[in-house]
Amino acid sequence: MVTLESKFGVSSIGKVAIISRPFPLVGHIAFGIIDRGYNNLQVRVSSLCPLSCLFCSVAAGPHSSRENEFLLNDSEWFAEWVKMAIKEKGSLHLLFDGIGDPITHRDLKKFVEAVKEIQGVLSITVETRLFPASRNLVYELWNSGVDRFNVSIDTLNEEKAKILSGNSAYSVERVRDLILYARKELGVEIHITPLWLPGLNDIDIEEIISFAIKADIGGRIPPLGIQKYVAHKYGRKAAGVKEVSWSDFRSFLEKLQKKFGIKLLLSPEDFGLEKAPRLHQPYRMGDSLKLTVAGKGLLKHEYLAIPPKKDRVFTLVSKKTNFTSGDVVASKIIRDKDGILIAVPK
Repeated sequence: MVTLESKFGVSSIGKVAIISRPFPLVGHIAFGIIDRGYNNLQVRVSSLCPLSCLFCSVAAGPHSSRENEFLLNDSEWFAEWVKMAIKEKGSLHLLFDGIGDPITHRDLKKFVEAVKEIQGVLSITVETRLFPASRNLVYELWNSGVDRFNVSIDTLNEEKAKILSGNSAYSVERVRDLILYARKELGVEIHITPLWLPGLNDIDIEEIISFAIKADIGGRIPPLGIQKYVAHKYGRKAAGVKEVSWSDFRSFLEKLQKKFGIKLLLSPEDFGLEKAPRLHQPYRMGDSLKLTVAGKGLLKHEYLAIPPKKDRVFTLVSKKTNFTSGDVVASKIIRDKDGILIAVPK
């Protein structure tokens, strides 16, 4: 018997929703394609993460309170949506990232291979914490077409790293070994992206910079992209860490840039990025439409929902009514920024 979930392309294994053809892959924050108006796309195949970092802006990992996680299940269907985006936007860089870690997808290699040979794909980057990766996985991803790894490490101190990651099995020594293997033995571009936690890892940031310089990290792009700590509404708040202003963050980078003689104040141009036409958006904030519920959403009171044309996916938010798959709900769109679509019942 064909269930509604399988008919739409959504099935579940526990708290993990498996997204397959013909479910649309534009409109959701957790999976598919996100276009922010540049000549690149964020492409998301997994929301899972093995770590529960104390500062995670999306509260991912084993300690997450999310209602659902998401995995894409069809690399060819994924490639069709990338081709559609290239047709509308022109040549693109692809960034495999997520509200989890893309390397948690056991078939990530297939997704990279599926898009590598598409005409108009300029480069492929995987954003990851490289845990629990192996040399074999790094090699396979490189061999399948990955041009660069953006690797997040926030300290080189093994014990501090375990605490910050929220996982006693995490080993920054292992991650450092994988970075050196990828860069020195495979020649893969590496971009290290530590998060500055003011008062907690100031010295650690300097040690990471020294490591990057000594190891000749980088390539055609700058070796380091230090990130600002931001206390997000739905993220974890790092205890005792105070969020600084953007001007103070810039001053912090300027001092380090001068001290180490390395570029730390970055721009989109450093990554070959430039403004590009956005994907056509058939739905706008304020529009009313009927949505069909296709499953649970990411957070409590959220649902996956699709319009009659099945060309986008919506997050339907309802705190008053509990919906089940197949329910048709008269809705109003309350968000359309960057093509991420959120609606509420009318």
